[in-house]
Amino acid sequence: MKSLCPICGKRDCDHTHTDRGQTLGEEMRDLTPEEEILLQTEPEGSEKVIALAQKNAHLPVPAWK
Repeated sequence: MKSLCPICGKRDCDHTHTDRGQTLGEEMRDLTPEEEILLQTEPEGSEKVIALAQKNAHLPVPAWK
């Protein structure tokens, strides 16, 4: 699964990890529990989702990702 895009707040979009300002691992990380919960009440692309995606854009990822 892809992480939320810090540009548009979607999981599947045309923004590359370079466009996003992320490493490939950051782009491909699993959603956090906080992101999953927010997506239950907010649509992808909403201002709240984009804000959370920007906050979490550079979370640590396992070395294998």
